[in-house]
Order: sequence, then structure tokens, then C-alpha cells
Amino acid sequence: MNFFSIFLVATCFVLSAQKNHLSYKAESVLGIEKIYNKELFSMKQSLKELNKNGDPRDHYNWNKRLANLYYSQINSAPRKDKVKYWFKYCTQLLLAGENIKCINEIENLLQKQKLSSLI
Repeated sequence: MNFFSIFLVATCFVLSAQKNHLSYKAESVLGIEKIYNKELFSMKQSLKELNKNGDPRDHYNWNKRLANLYYSQINSAPRKDKVKYWFKYCTQLLLAGENIKCINEIENLLQKQKLSSLI
């Protein structure tokens, strides 16, 4: 065998080894991507389910839903607790970024209580 033949065989061997190594890397990346996509899909489904069926009393950072919950309880609450639920409702409106709605609620309450002369 001459030098050129040995060089050619060695080059083919090295290139095939690199190709196998690159192929292995590509397969492992694709495997990781499949796992990532599966986990991402699972997380997306869990969040969708939580958002659809979650109870805002269990998730206090859901301010808008919690405000709606307190608002729905105002009319059915005993007379002594109505103001308590109204304050909870307004607080959750503020925390949800509904400032104008909260201001309107306060103004309506003051007008109902004939306290508007104090404004």
C-alpha cells in the first residue's frame, strides 16, 4: 500500500466517525426537542385547564376573577357583611388594575349613602 491509499482510508475512517458523532448529536438534540415539546404541551394543557376550571379562592393572584366572585357575593351576603364583601371587591379591582371601575364603585356607593357632599 502506498501512502496515498493509507491516507485515503484514514480520511474515510475519520470522516465516517465524525458523521456518526454528528448523527448521534443530531438524534440526541431531536430527542431532547421531542421531550421539551411534550413537556411544553403538557404544561400548556395544565394551564389551560387551571384557567378554565380554577377557583379564584385557591389562587389569590387572580384578582379579576376574585373581584367578580366578591361582587357576586355582595347581594347574597347578610346585611352586616355586605360592606365587607364590597371592600374586598373594590380591593381586588385595584389589584387587577381596574382603577376606574373601582373609583366608579366608590362614587356610586357614596351617592347611594348620600355622602357625596363630602367628596
